[in-house]
Amino acid sequence: MAYTEDRAFELVQAAYERQRLGHAFLITGEALAGGERLASRMIEMINGVDDPTAGLDLFGDAPPPEPQTIDELEGSW
Repeated sequence: MAYTEDRAFELVQAAYERQRLGHAFLITGEALAGGERLASRMIEMINGVDDPTAGLDLFGDAPPPEPQTIDELEGSW
């Protein structure tokens, strides 16, 4: 079943809040359909990156309005 990026994020966020998040997700779709942005939003949610509407960041600056790209979220592992 296909969902919009926002609806898919709502469903994943609800599962995360209930501590029922799956261990893997398959995100498919056309280029520029929002799959990379959805993955970035999920990573930020799980890793605890501040929501852009939550206020200022650690250094007192306004956070960027868009989530980071997957490449920017890459960790040392």
